[in-house]
Amino acid sequence: MQQPWQSEIVVSPKQAQNLIAEQFPELVPVSARAYGEGWDNTVIETNGGYLFRFPRREVAVELLETEIALLPKLSHRLCLSVPRPLFVGRPTREYPWPFYGHKKVLGITAISRCLTAEQRSSGARKLGEFLRMLHSIGVQEALAMGAVPDQLSRMDISLRLPKLQAYLHEVKRRGLFPQMGALSRVLESSMPEGHPVSESCVVHGDLHPGNIVVDDFGTISGVIDWGDVHIGSPAVDLAIVYSFLPRQGREAFCEAYGEAAESVWRLARFKAIYTAVNLLMYGLDTGNKVLVQGGLASLELIVDS
Repeated sequence: MQQPWQSEIVVSPKQAQNLIAEQFPELVPVSARAYGEGWDNTVIETNGGYLFRFPRREVAVELLETEIALLPKLSHRLCLSVPRPLFVGRPTREYPWPFYGHKKVLGITAISRCLTAEQRSSGARKLGEFLRMLHSIGVQEALAMGAVPDQLSRMDISLRLPKLQAYLHEVKRRGLFPQMGALSRVLESSMPEGHPVSESCVVHGDLHPGNIVVDDFGTISGVIDWGDVHIGSPAVDLAIVYSFLPRQGREAFCEAYGEAAESVWRLARFKAIYTAVNLLMYGLDTGNKVLVQGGLASLELIVDS
């Protein structure tokens, strides 16, 4: 079965080095090394302080262009560091899509750290403030800034549920998660009644522990990978409450964030399960043990919701 994370073009460090040197002479001499990869982009570290994002799939090109337009306008309005495009590359004969570079957000991803419950909870208030600021940007202002409505039906339950059920069946078959009964009950209680999805604000769109950056003390310092930023339901981002925060941290988050409808929280729980299982399957398929352990850790937190 073809997986959604399979790439069409993968830029090597040598190719990236040549592209960057050709278009940004101020960075010459260019050093380049592989830094990371996701479903949509290959990330190359350049000169020790910059990260360049190169789309891996054609569907990601429009998403990257939205990042380039929107992130400079968002960065000064948020309480956590986010990437700010500094070098915008144009398509060439060798590489047919745009790309961009930004200064590294200092720290490492939360999914790469064995964070304690106390460390996770300590960031709850800051995370709530961050999402309150982001979600305060309404539809009309967002459109003027360059954001676009959801083009990928990210929260279409009728589209996502069959895929989720297939993945859950595989998780159970492999014996990867011992609390499948409890997870099924949480999923059942998270199914939205009617159609609560509303495009009401700017959302990050893919907020999970792999896109949260923490410092050496486990303190949240930034949010990266904005390829899914769009105008959508706040539930898309509020999933992080269940997939990252332990129970004792959720009250502080809600105090900082403010109120949300029960239908939004139900959808957020569904999204948390969906994202955690996708991370788990992606990690298994690519041999990434960090993602496997991170997906399982999120499922444990979700079961405790």
